[in-house]
Formats: sequence, structure tokens, C-alpha cells
Amino acid sequence: MRGCFAWAANVVLLAGSLLTVLFDSSAGAVEIVDQIHPATTPGISIGSSLNSFNLVAQTFTVGQPGTLSQIDVSLDVDAGAVGDPVFTLLPVVGGTPDPNPANELFTTTIPIGSIDEFAFGDFFTASVDLSSAGIEVLPGEEYAWALDRPGSSAFDIFVQGAGGYDGGQEFDRTSPLNAWGAGGSDLFFRTIIDTAGSSASIAIDPAVKANVELDNSVYVLENDPFFLVTQQSLASGTDSRVILEFPLAQVQANAVITEATLDGSISLSSFSPGNFPEVPVFGYEGDGFASVNDAAVTTDLVGVSPSITSNGPLTVDLDTAFLQGLIDDGASHVGLALIGDADGLQAGWDNFTNPPVLNVSFDIPVAADRDVDGDVDIADLMAYQRDDGSGAGLSAWESQFGVGEAAAAIVVVPEPTTLAGLLGALVALGVVRRRSFASA
Repeated sequence: MRGCFAWAANVVLLAGSLLTVLFDSSAGAVEIVDQIHPATTPGISIGSSLNSFNLVAQTFTVGQPGTLSQIDVSLDVDAGAVGDPVFTLLPVVGGTPDPNPANELFTTTIPIGSIDEFAFGDFFTASVDLSSAGIEVLPGEEYAWALDRPGSSAFDIFVQGAGGYDGGQEFDRTSPLNAWGAGGSDLFFRTIIDTAGSSASIAIDPAVKANVELDNSVYVLENDPFFLVTQQSLASGTDSRVILEFPLAQVQANAVITEATLDGSISLSSFSPGNFPEVPVFGYEGDGFASVNDAAVTTDLVGVSPSITSNGPLTVDLDTAFLQGLIDDGASHVGLALIGDADGLQAGWDNFTNPPVLNVSFDIPVAADRDVDGDVDIADLMAYQRDDGSGAGLSAWESQFGVGEAAAAIVVVPEPTTLAGLLGALVALGVVRRRSFASA
């Protein structure tokens, strides 16, 4: 029996621009089209034959954060064709779909009888529901979808496509045992993201790892040493500090930081009876380059290590508010200056087998740019009012209003009565369509 995935596409004309918002009417989830190819009707499409000796794949780059809930593809079925296509979602390694079956993220069968008739202007003839997989995605991440058709007949299924997608490319191979090779075109597809809020945890490797040590009254910088050592003794003139800088490009711009830790391993340490080293950690806005001056930044204390009683793994909890401030300000790096224990005790971090990493957990709020045009403006509010109406959605719009160049240019906000009139007009213009998704 065929199931139906119902979605509504509400299309309105506002100030000469076409706005489209998708939502799952059965579950109330807020969904948007993220990647789509072709965005407009091309002059020609090229069909790649899908059979047991010609497998195809298409890489793509995520543009919006959230949960990857659906991928639509473009299949053209010959009369008499048998053999259900097999859909697989893959990670991308070095720009190429990962060929290792053990790393597959999701796989399902597309019943051949569920595939709609292909026609120009209605490219997407088969849909795959990925909502059960719970795949959280972030902007800039790369994935690939692939199609196989084991035991297929002489009659063909064609995977339609044409060049012009900049976020990835087509690949093919003759067997699941072979490596993927770059194809000559791009396949038609559309990805849909559930933006109802998500969370992520990432480990960030340092771009800067350096010791700054006092030598004959002059501080000397040593990049990427074997050990990252902190030690301070005013009596002996010893002062050894560590600077670390971590790139923040992996953290979504509107992320809400929930936890941050510096994790590594201690390989060298000294102590006296009943006295063990503790390492203060100071934060600063980094630039990705090591400087002696970075080690002198001691304004913002963002963490202190627990007492180091033995060598081994060490975790330092960091101030999330400090990191949040850098994210909100658009900083490229967070810098950490580790200062020696005031009692002259030594702590040396392993920088060879287990270098320090910054672990960050964050929530991604409901995306306020509902029309995905690069700004948060009145059009997005109208979409919230009509298609969502949740407190979370409206709060997201309020907190992010003005983000983006176009929104920043808005200086007139309609009065409530005017806004109500506009909303009424939009509702009157709403158009609802349905697409079916068949599953076994």
C-alpha cells in the first residue's frame, strides 16, 4: 500500500518577490528547501541509465542547519522496467562519496511503482523520507546520495540531470566494489531540511599550538613543540605559558553554546606534598597566528583545571558565555592562554600523540530566515504567522530580526493593523499542493 507524505507549498507574491515555505502539515514541523537542482527549467536534461552495472551518485553541500528530512530525485522509467532502485546516503571523503558500505548513513528501496512520470517542470518523480534517520546537518557539510538497481532488467530507469550545480557533482561506478569516478554532469535533486531546532557537538583541532617561555628576560615563542608546558616561579624567573587558538568556522553563526571543554592529556607534571598544579586558562579573540603577546592576555579567566594529581587525560570546563560572545561577534578564532601554576609546579600537555582539542556543544535555534533569502525581515514574520504560529518560531524571528543586508535596510515596520491586513491578503493568496511519496 502506498503511503503519502503530505507537504504544502505556500506561495505568495510580496513586493515583487516569490516566497516559498514548506511544512509537514501532519507533524507541524517547519521544513525548508535547502539544495535544489535545477533551480529553473533547463534547456535540456541528460538521462544516466541506472542498472546493476551503472551506479550513480551526487554530492551536495548543506546550506541550512537542521535535520535532513527528505531528498527528492528525478527518475524516468521505461515501460516494462523492473527492479526497485536502492537509495543510499553517504558521507563524502575528499570530495568523493565514501565507497565503504560500513559508513553508509541511510539506505532504503524506492518501489518502482511509486515513481511518478517524468516531465519538464515536474522533475522530482521520487521522494525519500529520511526523517527516521535523525541526520543533523550543518552549513558547509558535504554528503552524497547514491542509486543502485541490483538485478535490473533490460528496460531502463534513467536518472535525469544537467550541469549547473555548484555545491557538488555527479559520480558513477560499475560495481559496488569499485571506487566512485567523477561523472560529466549533475543529477537533478532537492533536499528538505527540518529547521525546528537541533543540536550538535563538535571537536575542533587547534590552528595554533605554541609555548611562550621567558629566556634571559625575553619571551621566546616556540611553535608546535613536543610538549606544551606551563610553569611559573617568580623566585627562579621561570615563566612558561601555552597559547592555543581554535577556528570557529564549524560553529553555526546563530548557535547557542551549551558546553565547552578543553580536553587533552598530561604527560609531564610536578607536585609537592599535598600540593598539585592547577592551570588557569584565559580567553581572547584569536586570529589564527601565534604571537608572544597572546600569552600576556590575562583579562578574561575562562577556566581553571582541576588539580593535576597524575599524568593522563585532563578536561577543563570553559566559560560558555565568553565563547558565545565571540560567536555572536563573528570572531574567526578563540584563543586560550594557559598560565603556569603560581606555586612553580609544572604541567606539560602531550602535543604528539594526543594534542589538546576544544569540544563544543551547541543548540541551533529555529531558523528565522524562513524564505532563505539571506535576511530576516517582515516577509519571514508573515511566514511565521501563517505557517507556524508557535511561540518558538516568533521568538526566533524577534531575536534575529535585522540579520542580513536586506533586512538591515528596512526602517519602516508596519503597524499591527497594517500587518494584520497584509497577513489576510497573504492567506487569500495561498496555494496548496500535494505530492505523494510511496513506500513499501
